[in-house]
Amino acid sequence: MPRKYNIDRVILEVLQEGDLSRVELGERIRSEIGFAVTDKTINEAIFKLLKASRITVTGYDLGVYDGVERVQSLKPDGIVFGLVQRDPVEMNLLIRKLESENLHESDQPLTNSKRYS
Repeated sequence: MPRKYNIDRVILEVLQEGDLSRVELGERIRSEIGFAVTDKTINEAIFKLLKASRITVTGYDLGVYDGVERVQSLKPDGIVFGLVQRDPVEMNLLIRKLESENLHESDQPLTNSKRYS
């Protein structure tokens, strides 16, 4: 098996099911592959996909600070990643929803449109 275990392919497959934090992504990758993979290897694959615009940062999971009252630094484990989707049909639907007069209906497409750019 190659040294990098084809982690980037596994990341893309796992993120098909939805956005995941760095910790959740690491756990899912290890369970999918079935053996130990270092955080360094996972981070390299994540950065490669970010650089290629295949995935994007979609948010931050504050749950990594469970029980901490005074936060003094950002933990990379809380970064939430998702797929960059550029399907023309989906983009067209988002544009139509953004043009809606219903503010509640246009809120989520606005957030999603930021992820696609």
